Amino acid sequence: MSEFCQGGDLFDRLRIRDTFHEEEVAIVADQLLKAIKHSHLCGVVHRDLKLENIVFKKKQTNTNASITIEKDCSIVKIVDYGLAQFFKKGTNLSSKVGTPFYVAPEVLQGSYDERCDLWSIGIICYVLFCGYPPFYDDNHQKVFQMIVKNDLVFNKSDWERGSEEMKSFIKKLLIKNPHDRITVD
Repeated sequence: MSEFCQGGDLFDRLRIRDTFHEEEVAIVADQLLKAIKHSHLCGVVHRDLKLENIVFKKKQTNTNASITIEKDCSIVKIVDYGLAQFFKKGTNLSSKVGTPFYVAPEVLQGSYDERCDLWSIGIICYVLFCGYPPFYDDNHQKVFQMIVKNDLVFNKSDWERGSEEMKSFIKKLLIKNPHDRITVD
């Protein structure tokens, strides 16, 4: 049985709002990390975390209100496990799957594990805060090259309201080498 979530997805919410406040990004990140930790403990890697695959449980009554004001509308759920895969610790996956702007560099290189989901959460946090992905081009091959190169930039005008702690958190999720990336814990 599926749970009914009527609040729409993060992509739609971001289109309405343009950006999220740091506290709101933290609320979403906390829930995503807890959900992914549970998923990984069950031996499942999502492999396609993106704004469109994160939905709000309840509809927001005031579309201009921040999700921290309407806490009952800030509960998010991860959906669309269509590309998810069971995994065993110590065994790498090789299928190149996922959505271009969110895919981890190790997925593009064809040898990865569950830590690819943490990269995607880093991308999601980055996008929620500034309104655009850190690696962007109209050509997906160029996006893939940017991801593998991993020249992460925090544009000063878009990130001046962000704390050093948040930038550090995102940087630790977007470390190219998955063995050096922070864990869900």
